[in-house]
Amino acid sequence: MVAVDPDPERVLSALNAQMSRAELRSEGLFATVIYALVDPDGAAIFACAGHPPPVLLTATGCHMIEPDGVGPVLGVMDEATWPTTWFTLRPGSTLVLFTDGLIEARAGEELFGVERVVEALAEERASAVEMRLVRTMARSRRFGGGALRDDVVVTRDDLLAPTSEYSFSTLNNVYAEALGGGNVSYFFSRRAHVGVTGYAAHARFLTEGIDLDFQEWSTRPFGGGVYGAVGADAAFGRGMWDFFLEVAHSFDQQAGGGGGLGAIARTTLTWDRQELELSARYYDEDFSNPYGRPIAASDEQSGNRARDEVGGRVRYTGSIANTLNLRASADLWSQPSVQQVKLLTFVRADLTLGDVVNPGLWFQYQNKDLQRGGHL
Repeated sequence: MVAVDPDPERVLSALNAQMSRAELRSEGLFATVIYALVDPDGAAIFACAGHPPPVLLTATGCHMIEPDGVGPVLGVMDEATWPTTWFTLRPGSTLVLFTDGLIEARAGEELFGVERVVEALAEERASAVEMRLVRTMARSRRFGGGALRDDVVVTRDDLLAPTSEYSFSTLNNVYAEALGGGNVSYFFSRRAHVGVTGYAAHARFLTEGIDLDFQEWSTRPFGGGVYGAVGADAAFGRGMWDFFLEVAHSFDQQAGGGGGLGAIARTTLTWDRQELELSARYYDEDFSNPYGRPIAASDEQSGNRARDEVGGRVRYTGSIANTLNLRASADLWSQPSVQQVKLLTFVRADLTLGDVVNPGLWFQYQNKDLQRGGHL
């Protein structure tokens, strides 16, 4: 279809004809779309179907490309027009496209809006483009009270720049990190204590002539400056019971972040050759502690497992009659920012029959979204 006639208005019209078919319209399907073409000489044209207009980043500033008109979303009208808009994309400029989830973050009745996107991108002119996009998304999330109402996709491209030879490359001696910290604990007994722990770190990039920063998926916070965490922990045990509690607060210089709270409560019951463990955990969306290894699910948020998570876990380990060895675990947790509830559970049984044959059985069940699966 595009190869025959790539004109944006004709392409959107053809897509709309497909989405307006009765079997699709009965399902209530529709889509917002932006379609753009860029010639090698920089001449560019786009059309919007209910979609936010693009933003252009240049060496001197940032502005929204005002469209000559915006047509309706695809799939709701049999016939419509989608006006086209011409503009020039000069070498070194970057075209930014984003979904409406970015601008529809809401504070009361007020939307984040395209104007705030432009303002945020313009204020970050000294940073790399990737960091500007990440910090703009963080500002939108903070404006909406810590959560976005819809999926967000932000993409950018210098469409006139030559492609790279490699998709990525690992560089040596890029940065040096200075770190210091300590722990002070007082033990009332072998099973009871209180303690305070803290550390601070600073990364200095060793490259010259280029402004570098960590990616948003790195374990270390981006934005420069000092980062680290301070916390307190306590433990108490009596008889078959042991209790543990740890609370920490991270700090960093990330735009829209600045650190967050993390907490773990855990108790164990031990008898004969068996142990039962119950634990609960909470990690704020802005909790970023690259050197922490607390109880957490395997999924990651911005490079850290212990982040944007609230959950509980039950584990059992035991031996019955010196013949049957059991291990079982059930972990239920949620990512508050995306409102997903997840489950991971397993049971392993090993039977000791002799020196030759010892059969075992392993069962595991995992669900990455119990709400979508209809279990909650």
